[in-house]
Amino acid sequence: MGRKFTFPSSLRLKSKKQIEALFTSNDASLSYPILIKYSEDITSSDSFIKVAFTVPKKNFPNATDRNRIKRLMKESYRLNWRQIFEEINHKKNLNLILIYLDKKELSYSVIEVALKKGLEKLKRSLT
Repeated sequence: MGRKFTFPSSLRLKSKKQIEALFTSNDASLSYPILIKYSEDITSSDSFIKVAFTVPKKNFPNATDRNRIKRLMKESYRLNWRQIFEEINHKKNLNLILIYLDKKELSYSVIEVALKKGLEKLKRSLT
């Protein structure tokens, strides 16, 4: 049997307080069209990297378009987060929010490349 690439609900950032703190944070990694804002979570005792995804309503007024882009970002993150964060995951508690910046919907391959670059930048800045 192959390796499971699931993305459990426990790794999704849901706390409104933590999400608001991320938006006010200055720590960020940009790989256009994705901006990754991050902060260390000192309140949690578990070593987890929790993530949330967002697409501005201003750029995509139609909810189906926003949801499709979020789905593409989630899928790309789900397939790539383990290989990038495997050594960081045991040392730090991180909260991430991935923000889609472009005004038009891009293909999955473009989003995946940008996400990988952004996560690599983030990894370098954390180590």
